[in-house]
Amino acid sequence: MKKVLFFSAAIAMLSFSSCKKNWVCTCTNNVKGDSHSETLYNMTAGQASTLCVAGNDANTSCKL
Repeated sequence: MKKVLFFSAAIAMLSFSSCKKNWVCTCTNNVKGDSHSETLYNMTAGQASTLCVAGNDANTSCKL
């Protein structure tokens, strides 16, 4: 019985790790040195990371 409860609790904790959250993406212009941040709402970490790094180019670097 203890094993069942332990594994149930472990699965519940893993399911919370993929919850959708709000993330802040910060982009910095490498030439001018200025930066700006944008909040990405209701996304998983993977979705937010993909969207954030899509702003990278030769002059700009973005990260969560």
